Amino acid sequence: MSRGAAVGSVVTHIIATDADSGLNSRLVYSVVAGDDDDDRAFHVDRLTGIITLTVPGHALDHARYQLDVLVSDTGRPPLTSSVRLTVDVTSSSMTSRVGGVSLLLVVVVVAIVVVVSLVAAIVIVVACDRCSDGYC
Repeated sequence: MSRGAAVGSVVTHIIATDADSGLNSRLVYSVVAGDDDDDRAFHVDRLTGIITLTVPGHALDHARYQLDVLVSDTGRPPLTSSVRLTVDVTSSSMTSRVGGVSLLLVVVVVAIVVVVSLVAAIVIVVACDRCSDGYC
């Protein structure tokens, strides 16, 4: 997660399945540990499992968060499972620098492809011209 992220930015989407049918198959998600009571920096949608930021990224106090997410069905008795989610917080300058390197790499690859295509076209034209003059 970038320190430049806005409130409401999606952190991740937890997906679980239940083999039951009807009301017993409805799943409910909750963060049970790792989100400090004072901060409450993360929100999990109880029905979809989408985790979003409740504070701006620059307000995140830690470089890493370990969230324990509990998923339970609505059966009687309810069945549960949990997962530990690690959220690493990166600086916004680091994120843009990585993006800049990726963009530069794409530009270089495209330039090489264009140059190779032009050279190949020239070779084909010269070869065809030679053949039309009877030098093949």
